[in-house]
Order: sequence, then structure tokens, then C-alpha cells
Amino acid sequence: MEIIQTILEWPIIIQGALGSALFWALLTGGQKLLVFASQKLSKDKEVANYFAKAFKATKIRDEQVLKTHAFRIAAYGALHYLIKAILVCVLSILMGQFVPLFQEIGLVFGCYFLFRALSYVPHFDSLPSDEKIREELELDKES
Repeated sequence: MEIIQTILEWPIIIQGALGSALFWALLTGGQKLLVFASQKLSKDKEVANYFAKAFKATKIRDEQVLKTHAFRIAAYGALHYLIKAILVCVLSILMGQFVPLFQEIGLVFGCYFLFRALSYVPHFDSLPSDEKIREELELDKES
């Protein structure tokens, strides 16, 4: 808290310049962080949907077999986010005994990880047609 007292003793113009510099640094850093996170999330979403698209476009037409395999792949893709959510929630509840803010922040992160896990389980109706998927994934081409 001594640093805040020291800054408050500086002239107003220097305090304003320091505040502006801090705001600029936070704004620039936040923008770069959002761009990085958005690129990472879109790449993860492509990987998550690849398996669902591949199963939807497969020539297997036995619905039960198709749904069973699709569920297994989706559950496997979502498992690590589910484990992260459980771990973060448990740790936040334990740490919340000492600092209540940790519990609130941890539960928000736990919800984030649960939504990430949910993104690995797309609904087949949200995917394009079988022909378009085959074209996109190049399933009919021979190497």
C-alpha cells in the first residue's frame, strides 16, 4: 500500500499519464489475449467437430452403431475438460475456506470447462449434409 501512497503524492498530470499508460497496457494485452484465445478455441472446435462429421458421413447406416461410436469419441474428447472442471471446483471449494473470492472465481472457471466439454458433443442436426461433409473431409478420394 506504500506504493499507492507514493503515487498519490505525485503531481496530478503524472498520475493521469500513469493511469493512461496502465489503461493502454491493459487494453492492448486484453486484445492480444482475446485474439489468441479465439484462435485456440476455433482450432479446438474444428478438431471436436471433425470426429462428428466423419461419423455422420460414414457409410455405416446402422444408427445404433453410428450413435455408439460417435458418443464414445465425443465423450473421450470432452473427458479432459470434465476432469479439469471437477478439479477446479474441488480446489476452489477447499481454498474458499480461506479466501472466499477463490471459491467464486473457481466455480466460474469450472463452468467454463463444463461448457468447453459440451462443445465436444455437437448435435448431428447442426452439421452440414453428408455430401458436403464428404467433400470437405475428402472421404471419397483415393490416395
